[in-house]
Amino acid sequence: MGYSIRTKTHHYVEWYYWNHEEGARWEFVIAELYDIKIDLDENENIAGKVGNTILVKELSLQLYNSCKSALP
Repeated sequence: MGYSIRTKTHHYVEWYYWNHEEGARWEFVIAELYDIKIDLDENENIAGKVGNTILVKELSLQLYNSCKSALP
């Protein structure tokens, strides 16, 4: 299952395995990060590139907080 967040400059996605029996998110699989100002078609995942570590952590936290606040 994927969760994503879009800012003015980036699209960030986190993918997790899904446990169908429990109906719950399981282990983290991979992150995707796209610079939508220069890569409109989202062809190059830059999440693992040197220099993006802090941005990935910031967006991951922002995504977590937005998902947490959306729960009933």
